[in-house]
Amino acid sequence: NPPVPCYVHRGPAGGFKGSLATEVSVHVPSDRDLRRLIDKMAEYVAREGPEFERAILDRERDNPAFDFLWEPESREGVYYKWRVYAFCQSDSAVEWRRSPFKMFIGGVTWLPPVDEPEADRPTRDG
Repeated sequence: NPPVPCYVHRGPAGGFKGSLATEVSVHVPSDRDLRRLIDKMAEYVAREGPEFERAILDRERDNPAFDFLWEPESREGVYYKWRVYAFCQSDSAVEWRRSPFKMFIGGVTWLPPVDEPEADRPTRDG
C-alpha cells in the first residue's frame, strides 16, 4: 500500500518557511470541476473510510486530477483534508461550520472558507 500523505503545515501561509504554522486557511478551489472531484472524493472517504482512500491513492497514482492527494500542502490538498473532516462532522456540500477549529488536540487552527461567490456554490444536486 502506498503511504498516506502527511498533513504538516509549515510557515505562515502553508509554504515551507521552516517553522510550524499555527493556522491553516482553507480556500475553495477556483476550478469548479476539480472542486466537484475533491468534494466527491472527500464525501466517499468520510463515508467509506481510509481503506477507500488508500485504494484511490493506489489506483489514481499517475492521474494528475488526483494530485491533491499527494500534495497535502497545496491549496487543493488543504481543501480536501478539510472537506473530509467537515463531512465526518456531518457538514454538507453546501452548508458547513465557518468558525475556526482544531482537528487534533494541540494541532493547528483550521480556518474554513467563510463564504464564496454565489455563482461558485454547488447545488444540492452537486
